[in-house]
Amino acid sequence: MIEVKIDRNLLRLIRVLWGLVSASRKRQLFTLSLVMGASSIFEVISIGAVIPFLLALTDPDYIFRYLPSALLEAFDISSNKKSLAMLMALVFCISIALSGILRMAVVWAINKISYGLAADFGIKIYQNVLEMPYAYHLEENSSKLISGVSLKVDIVINQIIIPALLIASSASTLLVVLSTTAFYSPITFLILVTSAATFYFLISILVKNILYFNSILISKNSNQKIKILQESLGGIRDIIIGSYQTIYIKIFSKSDMAMRSAQASNQFISTFPRTILEVVGTIFIVATAYVINLNDSGMVGAIPILGMIALGAQRLLPIVQQLYNSWSVSAGAKETLGDVITLLEKSSVVLTHKQNYKNVPFHNKIILENIAFKYRNSEKFILKGASLEIIKGSKVGIIGATGTGKSTLMDLMMGLLNPTEGSIFIDNTPLSGDNMKDWQSKITHVPQNIYMSDQSILENIAFGIDKENIDYSKAREAAKIACIVDAIDGFEGGFNTIVGERASRLSGGQKQRIGIARALYKGDAEILFLDEATSALDLETELKIIDNIYRHRDNMTIVMISHRKESLKYCNYLVKLLDKGVVKLEVKRNE
Repeated sequence: MIEVKIDRNLLRLIRVLWGLVSASRKRQLFTLSLVMGASSIFEVISIGAVIPFLLALTDPDYIFRYLPSALLEAFDISSNKKSLAMLMALVFCISIALSGILRMAVVWAINKISYGLAADFGIKIYQNVLEMPYAYHLEENSSKLISGVSLKVDIVINQIIIPALLIASSASTLLVVLSTTAFYSPITFLILVTSAATFYFLISILVKNILYFNSILISKNSNQKIKILQESLGGIRDIIIGSYQTIYIKIFSKSDMAMRSAQASNQFISTFPRTILEVVGTIFIVATAYVINLNDSGMVGAIPILGMIALGAQRLLPIVQQLYNSWSVSAGAKETLGDVITLLEKSSVVLTHKQNYKNVPFHNKIILENIAFKYRNSEKFILKGASLEIIKGSKVGIIGATGTGKSTLMDLMMGLLNPTEGSIFIDNTPLSGDNMKDWQSKITHVPQNIYMSDQSILENIAFGIDKENIDYSKAREAAKIACIVDAIDGFEGGFNTIVGERASRLSGGQKQRIGIARALYKGDAEILFLDEATSALDLETELKIIDNIYRHRDNMTIVMISHRKESLKYCNYLVKLLDKGVVKLEVKRNE
């Protein structure tokens, strides 16, 4: 089992997440930072351009005194106040337009890169889920994995990645806006900065714990919702017959309402300070204008400064609010970020074991040497002291009472589980992670419960193969051996018949026979494992299928579990599992 411990400090989590970003995405983010810088510069220009525009309206002589004569002559406005006002208006409008275009470019790039990262992370987690050892899937609740892929990555993107990028964009813009404000009015700058910083700092202290607990609620209940959906839809027959709908609706509602309530709380916390600052800011500007009006110079000289302050505040407030909003939504998603990083880190660990797969030749026999197995969190051994040899080409039956570890023994031989003690050898080569994939490429199997995808019968027989690459004649031959071809031909769509969700249009026996056909479709397999693969069939059909398999796959090594003695009559050897405290194997030649 792969364990990854994550330090759930928000800044450390973001640093870990950055380490999981691909090099190409980092280059995109670097380009984005350049666009952000250009956007910040034009923010300054657009704010600064309001000064000459307002001066051209209120005191054009001031501009005539300071503008270079060559520039005035070039635009033929040496003494034309209307032309000057028009030019300054044009410059102001152009700077505003360019600033807006760059802001839109930044927002577009942020969203484009962010959702690209969402795809990267979602694919990584999905790859991790599929490549984790079988034991992991037995011990881990699948709702956590599904929630990680389908819900939590989106939360991380919307509430961590995008806010982080917006913080970077807002911080650079904030810096230049504040610098401009400080240049024109140091006192106003100090008042604005001190007031806004103090206000948001106090708010952040007050809401920090609320955001933390909300993040836990959101993470926990998103898992719980997926779990309830899986359980209720998987057991819909029992729910309908037992009229248990109200119970499951109540459980689902409790989790959903708790999660939505936490999300609503976070959303309010992230937005309400702006309303307060808008009111306070407006009152401040009005009060400043009143005080200036009391001076002898009156309002004429103050209009440009007030215009700059108003425009600066209009730009400053959204930026400061964006910084706070980004921090608050990130803090509210901290636990979810930790969950996603845990899955991504596991993926990184898994991928490190995928290098240089080795071949494992199978010429003579499979050897189990003093095998013991127990699950990670269990004290009880399912198997202990089990030793066995299976000669290549032999037909071996495994028998024993329920719970004696027959399926576990088979899973160990297939490499789905790793022995807690002991070793498995293929000929003289120990079975390990380095050669496991090659070994499993030699295996085909039919489990007790056949998984059927909501596709055609043909696609279920050739499971995992692109439809355009399916060999129809090979699939039909496998269906004949499995005694299902006549039933398939009887369907209106034949091999193209859609089986429905969870194969709802097929009987249990039809599903098992399609599962057997699926195993036989893998024609290059050397070993066939049958785990009670014919339990839903009548004895006559079962014996016919087994006879077909033995005749058409006579060189194949076959290991089968069955409770019917009749179906084991072709086996060369029987392996009996005895449950007497310590599980032992009793191997005898079949007679």
